[in-house]
Amino acid sequence: MVFTNEDWETIKSNIKIMAGMTDISYLTWINPMTVKAIKDSTVVFDVPMDNSMAIQYIERTYADYIKVALSEYLGETVNVEFEENSLIEHVITFINLL
Repeated sequence: MVFTNEDWETIKSNIKIMAGMTDISYLTWINPMTVKAIKDSTVVFDVPMDNSMAIQYIERTYADYIKVALSEYLGETVNVEFEENSLIEHVITFINLL
C-alpha cells in the first residue's frame, strides 16, 4: 500500500465530508495528522498533540471514518493506529527540514 501526500489530502477531505465535520473540528482533529508509517495493512498516524485524551477522542470519534475513507480510496481494507507526538517534536522536525 502506497499513497502520497496529495492522496492523504484527498482522503482527509473525504473524512470531513463523511463525518459531517465542521471546519473547526476538521482543523483541530484531522488536518494536523500526518502519516507516520505504513505497516502491512495498518496506517500509523502521527497526532501532534501532547494529550493522550486527544488520541482517545480521535479513536472513539473518527477512527471508523478514517478507516472507511482510506479503504475506499485505496481499494483495500486497512487498519489505523494513532501515536502521540508533541508539538515540540514537530517544530524540531520542521526546523531540521529547513
